[in-house]
Amino acid sequence: MRGRASRSGRPLSRGDRSEQPRRVLPRLRHAKPRTERAQFRINGVGMLSKQRELSAPFDPIPGSELRYRWRTESEFAYLNESARPEMAEVRRCYREWLSRYPDDARPDLVRRFRDEDDRKHTAAAFELALHEALMRLGGRPRALLPTRERTTYEFDVTIDGEDAAVEATVANVESNEARKARRRREAVLDHLDQAPHARVAIHVWELSETPEQQASLSKLRNQLHRMLDGFSADDAAHLARQVAAGEYDDLPRCTIERPGIRLVCSPVPLPPLAAVNPESVPNRRQIEDLPVPAPMLSFPIGKAIQENARQKAEKRYALGERPLILSLACTHWAGASSFEVIRGLFGTTRWPVRIVEGRREVGAPFFDRDGVWAPHSRNRSTSVSALIVVPHFTSADIPPSDWCAYVNPWPRTPAPKWLRQLPHYRENAEGHYMFHPGTSLSALLAP
Repeated sequence: MRGRASRSGRPLSRGDRSEQPRRVLPRLRHAKPRTERAQFRINGVGMLSKQRELSAPFDPIPGSELRYRWRTESEFAYLNESARPEMAEVRRCYREWLSRYPDDARPDLVRRFRDEDDRKHTAAAFELALHEALMRLGGRPRALLPTRERTTYEFDVTIDGEDAAVEATVANVESNEARKARRRREAVLDHLDQAPHARVAIHVWELSETPEQQASLSKLRNQLHRMLDGFSADDAAHLARQVAAGEYDDLPRCTIERPGIRLVCSPVPLPPLAAVNPESVPNRRQIEDLPVPAPMLSFPIGKAIQENARQKAEKRYALGERPLILSLACTHWAGASSFEVIRGLFGTTRWPVRIVEGRREVGAPFFDRDGVWAPHSRNRSTSVSALIVVPHFTSADIPPSDWCAYVNPWPRTPAPKWLRQLPHYRENAEGHYMFHPGTSLSALLAP
């Protein structure tokens, strides 16, 4: 074989590379996310027009993913990509609702709806659902856009001849440190779900990690699989009988500790369909959550209501004679109840106790006025005439489950009477704050 020659004519030796032409490697182009790629595939002529880009809540090319949502995946990314029938129905609802949303405010809503930040996406989804609910109550909401000079509420609405200003917000009391810790735990669980064991799943009782020390997730998964390899088919059948009988405390508990991470879990049987044919279940998970009665993490809904109501009152919107209705969507509701809401609004309920002739007598209950609503102007929260609470709100759960209105007995401007169409609490003639049934949000937003 003849060797190559240099530009000077002499042959190049193996060690002489000074005069060899430099090899130019092609530049690798990383694949863009689907939400960006779709803009270049419309009609085969180039980028999607700006007007259409800002008016479409989802990509025009349907998704093909049948898997479940990863824990670390954004809500919009999964809703946009999923080809599951229930997600296709959710997309249909949002497209239908957006077609009735005001044209001038639609681009801003779609931009926030398509955001990868779950907080911005959820807020936009809640505004869209609330606008649709106000329309089905008989109103024509007008959306207001914020300016650089000031922020504003979301909607001006007139129902049955009564005007109102409606503010929409999402209650989120999770701190940045707690959010980062949750995301780290979710990343560990997603890593375990990516390569599930063939015969046995697990239920996680405890997962603790040390952020200062980087844990090897691959070694954790390999150690988990070696532990699960010790369970035979007979053991899996015995686990299935225990789970069917609800004997969760009798399940064996295994502890796996690696540098920077500790996992406590119990082996559980596979879901019925996955046990027959594991390949037939898209994205079968390693982790199966059992309906174990565990102490719920109390959601400080009272604190969230106090913070939001006071913030809205301090903004001092130019309302004129219109009442301000604060609509609050709660993404976490574990351990919360209407009692916690009432306590945040009116204060703590106390029962006076006195001793009469050696006996204890309990008097009539009264509110310790430490809530946001009180018959005193110094509270500065009387501008909020009513509160609408939507618990368990997520953008993929459409229509939302329920809602409830709480009417302020001491408002600066009385709340409109059309709020009585909702399930609500209001003061009766005797001065008691009582519950009154009404139309649920799921029934109102039903297709």
